[in-house]
Amino acid sequence: MIEDNSDDHRLPITKYSRFAEQPFTPPKFADVPEKRWAYEFVETLAENEITSGCGGGNYCPNATVTRDQIAVILVGTFGL
Repeated sequence: MIEDNSDDHRLPITKYSRFAEQPFTPPKFADVPEKRWAYEFVETLAENEITSGCGGGNYCPNATVTRDQIAVILVGTFGL
Protein backbone atom coordinates (compact mmCIF):
# COMPACT_ATOMS: atom_id res chain seq x y z
CA MET A 1 0.00 0.00 0.00
CA ILE A 2 1.37 3.41 -0.91
CA GLU A 3 -0.15 6.49 0.65
CA ASP A 4 0.31 10.20 0.13
CA ASN A 5 -0.06 11.68 3.62
CA SER A 6 1.00 15.19 2.68
CA ASP A 7 -1.33 18.18 2.99
CA ASP A 8 1.10 20.16 0.85
CA HIS A 9 0.61 18.86 -2.69
CA ARG A 10 3.60 20.83 -3.95
CA LEU A 11 5.93 18.41 -2.17
CA PRO A 12 4.31 14.95 -2.11
CA ILE A 13 5.39 12.59 0.63
CA THR A 14 4.80 8.93 0.06
CA LYS A 15 4.84 6.23 2.66
CA TYR A 16 5.22 2.52 1.99
CA SER A 17 3.81 -0.14 4.30
CA ARG A 18 3.88 -3.88 3.81
CA PHE A 19 0.72 -5.94 3.87
CA ALA A 20 2.27 -8.89 5.70
CA GLU A 21 4.57 -8.00 8.58
CA GLN A 22 5.52 -11.63 9.21
CA PRO A 23 5.73 -14.62 6.88
CA PHE A 24 2.78 -17.02 6.84
CA THR A 25 3.16 -20.00 9.12
CA PRO A 26 0.60 -22.79 9.00
CA PRO A 27 -1.21 -23.80 12.20
CA LYS A 28 0.72 -26.24 14.36
CA PHE A 29 -2.34 -28.43 14.90
CA ALA A 30 -4.70 -29.69 12.19
CA ASP A 31 -7.71 -29.65 14.53
CA VAL A 32 -7.29 -26.02 15.69
CA PRO A 33 -7.96 -23.79 12.65
CA GLU A 34 -7.15 -20.07 12.69
CA LYS A 35 -10.85 -19.21 13.00
CA ARG A 36 -11.23 -21.10 16.28
CA TRP A 37 -11.53 -18.79 19.29
CA ALA A 38 -8.62 -20.46 21.13
CA TYR A 39 -6.24 -20.56 18.14
CA GLU A 40 -3.82 -17.89 19.40
CA PHE A 41 -3.76 -19.38 22.91
CA VAL A 42 -3.04 -22.89 21.62
CA GLU A 43 -0.32 -21.63 19.26
CA THR A 44 1.31 -19.65 22.10
CA LEU A 45 1.33 -22.71 24.35
CA ALA A 46 2.96 -24.76 21.61
CA GLU A 47 5.51 -22.07 20.69
CA ASN A 48 6.59 -21.84 24.33
CA GLU A 49 6.84 -25.65 24.51
CA ILE A 50 4.25 -25.85 27.28
CA THR A 51 2.18 -28.37 25.34
CA SER A 52 2.72 -30.44 22.24
CA GLY A 53 -0.87 -31.56 21.73
CA CYS A 54 -2.14 -35.11 21.75
CA GLY A 55 -0.05 -36.45 18.89
CA GLY A 56 -0.35 -37.00 15.18
CA GLY A 57 -0.37 -33.24 14.48
CA ASN A 58 -3.51 -32.72 16.57
CA TYR A 59 -4.23 -30.79 19.75
CA CYS A 60 -7.50 -32.55 20.64
CA PRO A 61 -9.25 -29.45 22.03
CA ASN A 62 -12.33 -31.43 23.09
CA ALA A 63 -10.42 -34.11 25.01
CA THR A 64 -10.56 -34.43 28.77
CA VAL A 65 -7.51 -33.01 30.55
CA THR A 66 -6.03 -34.97 33.46
CA ARG A 67 -4.57 -33.54 36.66
CA ASP A 68 -1.12 -34.59 35.50
CA GLN A 69 -1.53 -32.64 32.26
CA ILE A 70 -2.77 -29.56 34.11
CA ALA A 71 0.23 -29.78 36.44
CA VAL A 72 2.61 -29.84 33.47
CA ILE A 73 0.86 -26.82 31.92
CA LEU A 74 1.02 -24.86 35.18
CA VAL A 75 4.69 -25.70 35.75
CA GLY A 76 5.53 -24.66 32.18
CA THR A 77 3.45 -21.50 32.30
CA PHE A 78 4.75 -20.20 35.63
CA GLY A 79 8.26 -21.64 35.37
CA LEU A 80 7.92 -23.58 38.62
